[in-house]
Amino acid sequence: MASIARTVIRGFNALDEAIEAMSWVWSGLLILGLGSIAWLAMDRAVPFTVVQVYPAAARPGEQVEIVAKVRRDLSRQCAADMSRFVFDGRGTRWDESTRHFSPETISMMARQNPETLRVSVTVPRDAYPGNGSVVSDLEYRCNITHAAWPIRTTAVMPFTILP
Repeated sequence: MASIARTVIRGFNALDEAIEAMSWVWSGLLILGLGSIAWLAMDRAVPFTVVQVYPAAARPGEQVEIVAKVRRDLSRQCAADMSRFVFDGRGTRWDESTRHFSPETISMMARQNPETLRVSVTVPRDAYPGNGSVVSDLEYRCNITHAAWPIRTTAVMPFTILP
């Protein structure tokens, strides 16, 4: 019985020595993993920017189509969540909607309207005439770290609310 115990203890000692001898491998893998996460977390470039908004106007209750020149970075596969609001001439806010765009949908929109974004919204019936705007708060997820820390940006597209 004692010889079996000594054999088991020698086996565990040999395993312990082998693990200690390979500790540099475990340390290296840990450093490599943390470095990869840090590299991904440093990816903070905004993948969408409104460059120019062309004049648009509509009356309360009508549809307004806003056309903007945009820059999209399609080199990364980014998904986006968007909350959209309409502001009227007095600054009153109307909540439009929250939407999700997959990387495939964003690529399709870019193919259909290269460097252009077309947004159609209904001007609220009670909107006050003057300078209005469509404001989109966007959260992009281009890699796994963005699930915790998305890339946030706001796109503002002004238009005129006619009396």
